[in-house]
Amino acid sequence: MKYFISILIAFLTLNHLGFAQNYQPVFSNRTLCFTANKNDGEFYFVHSDSVRIQNEDSIFYLNKILDSKIEDPWCLSPFSNSVLGDKVILTNKDEAIFISHSDTLTILFKAQKGEEWIMASNDKYDYIAKVKSIYKETFINTTDSVKIIEVAKFDKKFQNPTSTYEQFMVISKNYGIIRTYKISFFPTSDWYLELAGIDHPKIGIQDLKWKDVHNYNVGDEIQTLTLSTRLGVFLSKRVFTEKRTINDSIHYSYTEKIFDIDDLTSNDRKLTLRNETQHQMIVYENVEFDRISGEPVIVDDYAAKCNILENNFFLKKGIPSCGMAFNHGESCWEPPFETFGCYTEYYYKGLGGPYYYVDNRESYAPYTEDVQLNYYRKGDTTMGNDWVALYSDKNDYTNKLKLQIINGKVRINGLPKSNYAYKLDVFNLAGQRLKRCIISDQVTIDLSEFNSQQLVYKITCNEKVIDVGHL
Repeated sequence: MKYFISILIAFLTLNHLGFAQNYQPVFSNRTLCFTANKNDGEFYFVHSDSVRIQNEDSIFYLNKILDSKIEDPWCLSPFSNSVLGDKVILTNKDEAIFISHSDTLTILFKAQKGEEWIMASNDKYDYIAKVKSIYKETFINTTDSVKIIEVAKFDKKFQNPTSTYEQFMVISKNYGIIRTYKISFFPTSDWYLELAGIDHPKIGIQDLKWKDVHNYNVGDEIQTLTLSTRLGVFLSKRVFTEKRTINDSIHYSYTEKIFDIDDLTSNDRKLTLRNETQHQMIVYENVEFDRISGEPVIVDDYAAKCNILENNFFLKKGIPSCGMAFNHGESCWEPPFETFGCYTEYYYKGLGGPYYYVDNRESYAPYTEDVQLNYYRKGDTTMGNDWVALYSDKNDYTNKLKLQIINGKVRINGLPKSNYAYKLDVFNLAGQRLKRCIISDQVTIDLSEFNSQQLVYKITCNEKVIDVGHL
């Protein structure tokens, strides 16, 4: 019995000194979401793009972002380090070495309570890390054991510390870093990061993917208002007419009508149809292709900087690519003189984008441009005022179309004369076509067999979409 108890005590002691102290700060194939200085609603994402084994070390490469350079805040680089730096090396000596620019920070992730080591050093100072405490903590509705690492800054005389970071880094045993300073700007940064979400396992805030941004159903409508000193004032109306899932991508078709606006400030403003075009959009998890004719325009996610939470929707901070140009080789992105200054493109969850505001009144070629979400209809949910219905040219035949539904039967009125046949397609909200038929003015179509479903209709003539709406 004594022998058994001795073995048990030895095992528990070994567990306490060894396995229980392993607090790995980063993991592969995991996206972390941080908020900085408790900045309400603004999030920074760090993703381990890939891991390479070198000898017995593991090198975690972190995603690049678009950000200002330390030495030149006016210079933007699409290859800036993430908030946790450029890469992290996990060595066979149980070290986590954070590499950021020319700085190196070493964390002993198996260190025990009270253990000290030199975390970083430069010509003037040494930064001494110490495991201050280990205890249970609750974060993002999750409870885990955490290790608190304190860092004291000493001059080269190694006397009294000039400053102390009481919680320089807090590491969860099972989830990695949950709090730390912005390593990419160390030691000058006073930004403090707090974990807000992880994607594997999924807890807290999740990164907004392009399939989240472009999540539409047939019949969804989005109207955007553009106010531009270069392009004029106009309204864009997009109506989604088709949705197909092919392998890992979603294919959309939509019509876009552009309306010129007469007297924007008046309640008697008038919208006049300028043109109408057909579009196709292909959306993957991390990239979108939106094309009208010719080569697609690609919006890549690699340089997305952060998300913002607003009115229960995520907005995605995209690349300020409009008017951006490479200068100084590939080390710096600067706006050319005609678009002096940078701006942020926002993308709403399920409402597309980009939406942005540019104010360059003081530049060499001054202009302003504002693209804003004016109205949307998704299913039975609407926001804003439908300017097309309220103010567009009443001679536009689409405003004369009337669909009356009585006892599951739909009567169509207002179709203009045409040398081509009109077709009616009826879909469910998943985009599955339930019925197709040839129609004419004042015809009645029996849809009673679909009474239990929410339906969307599409009317076409000579392969041109005339109208889309909900039944």
